[in-house]
Amino acid sequence: MNREELLMQLDELLNGFIVTEQCHTEIEEFLIVHAGSRKEFLKLLSMRKRQLNGLPMSQITNLREFEKLKKEDGMFSMHLSSKGFNYRILFRYLENNQILLLGFEEKQGKKRTKYSNFLKSARDRFLNYTKGDDHNE
Repeated sequence: MNREELLMQLDELLNGFIVTEQCHTEIEEFLIVHAGSRKEFLKLLSMRKRQLNGLPMSQITNLREFEKLKKEDGMFSMHLSSKGFNYRILFRYLENNQILLLGFEEKQGKKRTKYSNFLKSARDRFLNYTKGDDHNE
């Protein structure tokens, strides 16, 4: 799959979400760097999208692939994990949709990839979106 095909497939999967420009770039860069994991990542992203579309917010955290972040009002984490990667997307519910705020690869035992390092940026991105500063839908 060449880069153009990859980006088209990614855009198709992200269609229906509200996605900050930065988050889109983070996911795209992850896919470019992890070429061997693209197919599995896109498959998992498609599955997570179906799960989010099929369940109300109150039930989504019953799935182990989703986590409501403690001490973060309305912030959730979507887990996309496989043998070759452990990716997280921080998101919030906004009206009848989800806004994907920030994506990162979590690495076991690495302090720089802990959730706490990404929460302020995710909050800032949400605030910017609600102010109208980021409109990548």
